[in-house]
Amino acid sequence: MDRAQASRGAALMGFRPKRTPFKLDFSGTEYEGLEVTVRPVSLSVTMDMVAACATLTPATMRQLAATFTYALESWNLEGDDGEPVAADADALLAQDGRFVNAVIAKWIEAMSASPP
Repeated sequence: MDRAQASRGAALMGFRPKRTPFKLDFSGTEYEGLEVTVRPVSLSVTMDMVAACATLTPATMRQLAATFTYALESWNLEGDDGEPVAADADALLAQDGRFVNAVIAKWIEAMSASPP
């Protein structure tokens, strides 16, 4: 149905975009083998994340960690003891800073990319 039909009282069909989780790609990096699956977030959240990255403070870093773990569906991260690391903000903040920065940067990069 087109807009002309809709203007004559006919109902438009709705459309809901798929919100399919996606995997972050760490191939070719020092974190190759890491598997991270995240849910998509709104453009507003993505913009807030990019802005937070531009002004890193302890508060914005905690915001980034909390927002990332909100979107985090799963990962295969293990601790030094070989046990799975929880997929939550506290566990993320307990990791090496370079690792956390790489994961969040890859997430922002993936969210900003055009869909295939």
